[in-house]
Amino acid sequence: MNKFIKNMISPYLKTSIVSRVLSHPNRGFGIVVKKLTYLFSLVFVLAGSHLSLAATGSHFVYNELSTKTGKRLKTYHKTLTEDSSGQIKIQRSLKGKNYTQDETYVLDSEYATLSWSVKRADKGTDYSGGREGNVLYIKGKLAGKSIDKEITLDDRPLYNHPKVNLTKFVLSDQDNIEFWGLRKATLMKYVMQAKKMGEEIITVDGQAIDTIKVYFSPTGPLKKYYRRTYYFRKSDGLFIKKKPSKGKTTVLDISHQASDASKK
Repeated sequence: MNKFIKNMISPYLKTSIVSRVLSHPNRGFGIVVKKLTYLFSLVFVLAGSHLSLAATGSHFVYNELSTKTGKRLKTYHKTLTEDSSGQIKIQRSLKGKNYTQDETYVLDSEYATLSWSVKRADKGTDYSGGREGNVLYIKGKLAGKSIDKEITLDDRPLYNHPKVNLTKFVLSDQDNIEFWGLRKATLMKYVMQAKKMGEEIITVDGQAIDTIKVYFSPTGPLKKYYRRTYYFRKSDGLFIKKKPSKGKTTVLDISHQASDASKK
C-alpha cells in the first residue's frame, strides 16, 4: 500500500473508529463496519486510479530550456493511454529546431518496458525493440547503421523511459530500486539505481508543487559520468522537472495543462 493511501486511512483507524467504539460500545460494531466498508472501497478506488495518468489518454507538453537564457531549445509532446489489461502506451514526439523524433513505449502494469520504437529521419534512425523473458531483441537502423541484436538481462525491469517508468516506484514505500537502462546513442545496457531524496516544494510558472525528488545513475564507478535528478508530483507520480545539468533543464508546461483542463 503506498504512502498516499496510508495517510488517507490512518487518521480514521487511529482516532475516529477507535474513539467511537470506546464511547459508544453498543453502536461501535455498526460504526466500525460502515467506516471500514467506506475506507476499503476508497482504497480500491485509489489503488486503481492513483496510477491512472494514462487512463484517459492524458496529453503532456514539456519544454527543454537553457538555464542561462531561458530560451526554449526543444519541445516534447507526450500522450499516455492504458488498455483494459493495464498495459500503458506512451507516444512521445520530440520537436527540435530542424527535426522530429518519434518514440513509442509499451509498459506493463508495473511500469516496466515491454517494447518500444524510435524514429528520427535526419539521423537515419528507425528501430524497434522488445523484451521476451530476460532477452531484448532490437532490429532496424541506428544512426544509419543496420542493427539486429540480442541483449541478455536478468529479472530486473527495463526502464528506458524513466520519466514514466519510475512512476510506480515514486508512489511506493520503496526508497531505492535497481533496473536496466539503455544508452540511447549505442543501445548498450547498464544497471541503474534510483533513490528517493525526500520531498520538496518546487515552483513552476508561479505554481508551488509538492514533489518527490529522485536521483538516479548507473551503479558502480560509472555513476560519476551520468547522473540525473528528477522531480515527480507527489499526488500522482507525474514527472514535473529535471534538475538542471549541462546548462539545460526539462520542465512540464503548466500553461498547456491549464489550457487542456479549461476545455473539459
